[in-house]
Amino acid sequence: NGGAGSQVLADYTTLTNNVVRGNASHGISVQGSFNEIVATFAGTDPSGLVADGNGGNGIDVNGSDNCIGTRLDLFDVCDPSLADPASELTVLAANQGSGIDVLGERNLAPHAYVGLDANGDALGNQVDGVELRRTLGATEGNVVEGNAIGANGRDGIRMERTAFHVVRSNVIGIDALCFTDPRTNLGSGVYIDQSNIITVGGAGRFIDGGDGNLIGGNALAGIHIDSANDLIAILGNTIGISGDGLQRVQNGFLGGVFVDTPNSNVVIGDNTISGEDVGVHLIGSGVVVRSNRIGTNDFGEHGSVPGQ
Repeated sequence: NGGAGSQVLADYTTLTNNVVRGNASHGISVQGSFNEIVATFAGTDPSGLVADGNGGNGIDVNGSDNCIGTRLDLFDVCDPSLADPASELTVLAANQGSGIDVLGERNLAPHAYVGLDANGDALGNQVDGVELRRTLGATEGNVVEGNAIGANGRDGIRMERTAFHVVRSNVIGIDALCFTDPRTNLGSGVYIDQSNIITVGGAGRFIDGGDGNLIGGNALAGIHIDSANDLIAILGNTIGISGDGLQRVQNGFLGGVFVDTPNSNVVIGDNTISGEDVGVHLIGSGVVVRSNRIGTNDFGEHGSVPGQ
């Protein structure tokens, strides 16, 4: 098609089990609210393995209270032969824009492969995996939860001049099956710039089913906090090592968490940051670093992970 593959200008609509590929603009453009897009391949052939990208974003959202992803938990199995990618899996890969670009509030992006094919191998989008933006005047943000995000041309998740978002329980830059091998985003795993009230992670480690993200293998930093941010919380994440905490999956030269922002209010707490050249790299002021495990595994054991 010469424009978007599918354009949703309505509310309370469900799109499911569609293959949306090779369109000149976005795969799916949503300009409404309370819509659900699940079990969708945007940017690949029906197998989910061969690139046939859309000219814009895989899914482009301008609205509120939409759900884009999959109902199932992606991270139940380590053996790919036990998974059924044809059932409900959402794959957003090989698009010329980002996998998902969200403008609005209270949207949920759960349980998708973003920049990865249906087997979890690299098939990146050319820009970001997920880009979160905010409608002027919005007082709530969006939630990115339980996704596998890797191999994208810029950042895994990018938040710029925005607010109120939550990023939790994702695998970013590491394979989604056994959590040991890099799926490198060419920027940072998570990039935050000129944004407010952002939470990356939360209570509990990823490997225990908690809100923390598993972040490694990205070309720049695991998490990069750039200029003029306020009320940023980096909590409970596992950065630079595999899901079992025993192997190095190093991020790039900016290290595990890189903060380059003056006069900000940033808290980095209860994270495991290991396997990096630099665990936490701080430039500026207003950063609190507390109760982290730096240079150990998730259990606080030293010497089990090379590096750091």
